[in-house]
Amino acid sequence: MRTLSYVIFLTAAITWGCEDNASSSSPKDAAPMPDSSAMTDMGPQPDGMAIARDGAPPSEASLKINEVMMSPADGETDWVELVAMGEGTVATTGYTLVDENPDHTPAPLPEMMLNSGDFLVVSVASEEGGEGLPFGLGGADSVTLARDGEPVDLVSWTAEQSVEGTTYGRLPDGTGDLQMLSPTPGEPNRVAEAPP
Repeated sequence: MRTLSYVIFLTAAITWGCEDNASSSSPKDAAPMPDSSAMTDMGPQPDGMAIARDGAPPSEASLKINEVMMSPADGETDWVELVAMGEGTVATTGYTLVDENPDHTPAPLPEMMLNSGDFLVVSVASEEGGEGLPFGLGGADSVTLARDGEPVDLVSWTAEQSVEGTTYGRLPDGTGDLQMLSPTPGEPNRVAEAPP
């Protein structure tokens, strides 16, 4: 497991966006991306939507939305955490994120290769034109992950599920039911802590 946050650990987490990390790694250093074609829509799934890739090697992993920060504490920012699921590796080429605002253009992910279990944290850009998502997330909103223009995953939430200082995501990672969580960007998800 890696977390990619432009901070690469032995099991790496990568964060892309407004975070200022001294030990950062650029996606330009990643290996060349393989061709990502021939995909078939498999329709809605219980915890989102999924795409199957016709002819893709069985060792190919896929990306899932794992955790969303939409109501950060003061001084922090919105972010979306993705996790690579399955066996082998997945190229982020062709993947985009967008919220439910129809005026927003889907934002491409930085191009890199992820291994199964890796996390990629994408933050809202700190300034217009900067790295990261060019839009914030609302109290009642959704995030759609697409590949080559086709939706592969969707997480939506209500205003009641948007509580300051908590996140919304899957437990266990990548496969579990959507629920309120304690923020763990680039790390395995855990249930939200009870208020003091």
